[in-house]
Amino acid sequence: MRLVAADDGVGGVVKEGNGLTGLRERIGALGGRVRRTGSAGTTLTVAVPLRPA
Repeated sequence: MRLVAADDGVGGVVKEGNGLTGLRERIGALGGRVRRTGSAGTTLTVAVPLRPA
């Protein structure tokens, strides 16, 4: 499963902190990954492998 969230960059500067670090730790525990890209805006891409029920 993949989720992409993006903004236009209006409203502030994004920097690493507990929020992104914690998100990476939680997603990593599920076998997934988080990627942050962008300069004028920010895009977060979260990918988590789906496991059959």
